[in-house]
Amino acid sequence: MEHSFIKGFSVLFGFDFGIPNVCHIRIGNEIEDGWLNAVQDRNTGDYEFDRALSEYYAFVDCDLDYGDTVKEILIILPFFDWNYENVKALYAYTSKEFHYETRNASYSFDNDNDLSEVDILLSNFLYEISIFDEERDGHKYLKIRISQKREDVNIYQAINTLVTIDENNSMVFSTLKEILASVETRKQ
Repeated sequence: MEHSFIKGFSVLFGFDFGIPNVCHIRIGNEIEDGWLNAVQDRNTGDYEFDRALSEYYAFVDCDLDYGDTVKEILIILPFFDWNYENVKALYAYTSKEFHYETRNASYSFDNDNDLSEVDILLSNFLYEISIFDEERDGHKYLKIRISQKREDVNIYQAINTLVTIDENNSMVFSTLKEILASVETRKQ
């Protein structure tokens, strides 16, 4: 049975064929200031996004490269909403949906046995997803950072175009596998 807290959160942080996206924002794509502002204001016009952004008190931000393409996506959430079961479910969800090569997780607990620290990392040759806690200005946050691992933005743009095609899923998946295998071969 899927954890209901994460099922709602997966509206914001999802995967298409293992490729991460946050409110339709993907690594390598150009982003319009208007869309990012709408996501940050929880006023996208998409009821599901706006409801989930409000329900999870999520703030989404992007780091852009010199070509105004997204090189990093950051989701910032209040830490107090995230207990051990929720974080463990987030780790399981991300591990299931993301095609990782490396993954690890560590958790710490305070004297009351409440979750106090989170450090999760999943990565492959294209993406790195880190989930961690951070305290700032007396408030504690859970942060999810999705970042690119390669400099060639064209690879990300090609993959993003492919995963948004409304065609036969098996054709998209096999083409995507061929592209990723080709990129992995060139990496070596």
